[in-house]
Amino acid sequence: MIFTRQFHGFFATPLVILTMAWCPSSQGQLDFGDTRTAKEIIDSYPSFEEAVLEMTREEWEVVRAWDEFDEVAYLTFLHKYHDSFDEKRAERKELRMKVLQQDGACGCWVEPDDSYITMVPPPGLGGLGPNEMAWANQGGAGWNVDCSSNPIPVSDAGDWQFELYGDNYSNFYVNSKGQISFGGDVIDWTPTGFPAAEYNQIAGYWQDTDLRTVGEIKWKKTQDAVYVNYIDVGYYNNQTDLLNSFQIIITHPESGILPEGNNAQVCYLDMDWAHGDVGGG
Repeated sequence: MIFTRQFHGFFATPLVILTMAWCPSSQGQLDFGDTRTAKEIIDSYPSFEEAVLEMTREEWEVVRAWDEFDEVAYLTFLHKYHDSFDEKRAERKELRMKVLQQDGACGCWVEPDDSYITMVPPPGLGGLGPNEMAWANQGGAGWNVDCSSNPIPVSDAGDWQFELYGDNYSNFYVNSKGQISFGGDVIDWTPTGFPAAEYNQIAGYWQDTDLRTVGEIKWKKTQDAVYVNYIDVGYYNNQTDLLNSFQIIITHPESGILPEGNNAQVCYLDMDWAHGDVGGG
């Protein structure tokens, strides 16, 4: 399905969208008055694994600062839990391919293949798999929820830069909240209307995404373009009854990949949810 309804003041259709404002990277602010210790927070859940999946961002701020928190067990569980949905992801991909082959299907979506890199949490006991890159920075609810990559060159050969409103960038950041950014990463789960948003970014769909189950973020570079796909991403807190799939492409105008004069495109394949459930919505 191609999403064509109006969402938060813009039309989510396969078209070129550029979004940008100015300031260094930052993350959402937390106001937490709970005085429990990290151990008391974890022990309040039936198991360590359930704590990892259900703790609030405020609780994570306390737990993450605890020296005795078992980071290896946490990361190992995140990888195993996400891998347990491999069959569901395969089913979703098969359905997606059938839809794309129909008459009148989305013409802008590029389905990820084996040339794509998948963003994953840092390795636990098992290490990283083929074509995987670990997230570099986290905040809020942690890896696969509120995280970002290290800077990634737009061109391995260095023969082009991405121009955003007159400024040229050699690197981009992949962010879990639906955007790629320039000049710094973005870990901010509260979207701000443009142009008031304080980041240099292209926002595919800036919302409170959650990747802990079926969702994936994949990207690839060709000689002339960068493709970043947000595939079946759920919403916070670990919800997957509704899923979104969208794609960001950046290139240079001379590449011929996009219509003449354009260097960025956002494609919306399937958009089913609008915001996370922080407020119970």
